Amino acid sequence: MRYLLLLIFALSACTPSIRVTSTPVKNPTRIVEIAKAEIIDDLVDPESVRFKKNFKAYALSNGDYAVCGSYNAKNRMGGYGGYKPFIMRIRNGKEYQFFRSLAPEHCGQLAAGNYGIYH
Repeated sequence: MRYLLLLIFALSACTPSIRVTSTPVKNPTRIVEIAKAEIIDDLVDPESVRFKKNFKAYALSNGDYAVCGSYNAKNRMGGYGGYKPFIMRIRNGKEYQFFRSLAPEHCGQLAAGNYGIYH
């Protein structure tokens, strides 16, 4: 049991989290378009995508950007599954990380200006 705990501790140390500051982007059009394009590229039916107009974009102190928003698209069965919130980190003009399940929590941290990221 002790060895298992040591292994878990060692593995958790392999994914360090750092805190960065975030500031809203005043003209987020380019960053939002990158996020939309990355989402569309991964869909089963790209032409079915619908985005809510609630995008928020943030510049991170490490040089990345983060975009929060919601989208809905047809699934493999041909039906819409409902709007899903997302957060996407963008680095060098491309998707770096994409989260759906953690989006509300992460977007709240971004809005507060204090965001924890994983490398």
